[in-house]
Amino acid sequence: METPNRSSRSSSRAPRAAVRVTRRQLLAGAAASGTAVCLSPFVNPIRALADQAPLVGGTLQLARLQEPGTLDIHKTPWLDYLIASMQATYLDRDLKGNFIPDLAERWEVRPDNLAVTLHLRHGVTLHDGTPFTAHVTKATWDRMLDPSTNSPGAFQLGTIKQVEVVDDMTVRMVFSAPFAPVFSSLTSAYLAPLSQNALAKYGAEYGTHPVGAGPFMFERWAPGDSLSVVRYPAYRWASAAHKNHGPAYMNRIVFRFVPDENARNIGLRTGEVDIVDGAPVRAALDLQNDKRYRIIKLPATGINYLGFQCQKPPWNDARVRQAVGYAITNRDEIIRTAYDGFAVPMYAPLSPNIVPGYDPSLRQVSYEQNYQKAASLLAEAGWKDKNPQGILLRNGQPFTAELWVTNDPVYQRVAELIQRYLHEAGIDLKLTIMDDSTLFASTQKGVHDMILAYYGQTDPDIMFYFFHSSRLSTTNRVHYLNPQIDKLLEQGRTTLDVRQRAQIYRQAQEIILRDAAWIPLVQRQSPIIANYRVRDFVINPVSQDWLLSDTWLGR
Repeated sequence: METPNRSSRSSSRAPRAAVRVTRRQLLAGAAASGTAVCLSPFVNPIRALADQAPLVGGTLQLARLQEPGTLDIHKTPWLDYLIASMQATYLDRDLKGNFIPDLAERWEVRPDNLAVTLHLRHGVTLHDGTPFTAHVTKATWDRMLDPSTNSPGAFQLGTIKQVEVVDDMTVRMVFSAPFAPVFSSLTSAYLAPLSQNALAKYGAEYGTHPVGAGPFMFERWAPGDSLSVVRYPAYRWASAAHKNHGPAYMNRIVFRFVPDENARNIGLRTGEVDIVDGAPVRAALDLQNDKRYRIIKLPATGINYLGFQCQKPPWNDARVRQAVGYAITNRDEIIRTAYDGFAVPMYAPLSPNIVPGYDPSLRQVSYEQNYQKAASLLAEAGWKDKNPQGILLRNGQPFTAELWVTNDPVYQRVAELIQRYLHEAGIDLKLTIMDDSTLFASTQKGVHDMILAYYGQTDPDIMFYFFHSSRLSTTNRVHYLNPQIDKLLEQGRTTLDVRQRAQIYRQAQEIILRDAAWIPLVQRQSPIIANYRVRDFVINPVSQDWLLSDTWLGR
């Protein structure tokens, strides 16, 4: 669930967030309509001039760092806009985060929440001409669930027991227990339909010959250099999230794999590259006033936060955790100094990308820097006197603590600010730097004081992994135990009604904020730079889908 903040790649690593995630009003009956969301300050979508119609043709050159290991969606441990450009999903999200139809035109939930029936769109064909039917859906998902496939994305189907073909254009998902994230999963390219003819033809080599139903078709892959896709001329089933409901405007996209960031930026300046994904912040700052380029600040699918070991003294006292919250939350300075402006403040555990779940009203119960409140809470907890160095004492012992932080330079800058803030509050903080995997693995032992960490996810069920008592020895890294939270999180993952889920997760977040198990800090943003000839280049601010079939190239 914790993913590096590589938001510019919309990365999805199992068991993490899906790549395509999109929503709309849920069902009449068992699932209510989706709730509107307040979007994060995702900025600067590159729009066409008002008086200019989209042009058809041209090749988009896109430079990026990361190259996939396979294009088989059942074999890859991560997928992003590159693989998703060749796939179509069953549901989508509009730009407010609501579920909307895609390959599934409508759907129903059985009253016991143990079955979801999808009514499929007619007239869809895969890239090899295979008609899209319920039989294709069942065969695709059965392959994904087959233990011999060992699919990293199989978690997307949760508690599914079987897939039933009702008729040629109707498929039913039957679950052993209610699985609330099912609608998020149905927006994922992990579940996209695959051509069974292509699977039979290519066998183990299918990962280099993918056949889906998306707006672009696989053309060529030169490992270590580039991968190209071409327009699928029969494509006419884009969801309502798109402006263009016909074939893509661009003839071709060439994804160039360029590990050296300077080479990516040189290509942009010389015109050899149209878009740079994963641009360094400094390059974005240098070009932000150049009218030949546009900068998109792509928000991460999660937040950066400070967490405690809630069972370890003195952190088992909520007053001490709350005091730290009041001491360190100068978010404006953190964003300006550590992130060079490429972040936005966060006040609750769930980010704006998570719908239902995100609720801006939680700011009123969150923490903002107030040294007076911090001092009062620490005094209540017994930390009243100070030594000559200004460090608080209790029973003659100084208040010392350790913060674990990853080796990302940005996080280290954040940690140094937290160190300064806590010194001002009378706490002597030591910083210990380690790589991501070591940090997350070591928290299971419970020997830490505090961690500076992050996560990436698109469904509020992520809270189960971080705060439920059953996850204490694995992903509950703050060792938080609260029976009330356990009950709420169990309800949240089995309640399919969107409004009810939103209420459940709002209540859970408020409890966690008041207990100060986490101190939310910011949502990081990653810069993407595009030249001005790239028009209608929009990334869904909730799902982080790249709407590449809408994009066209000006002259």
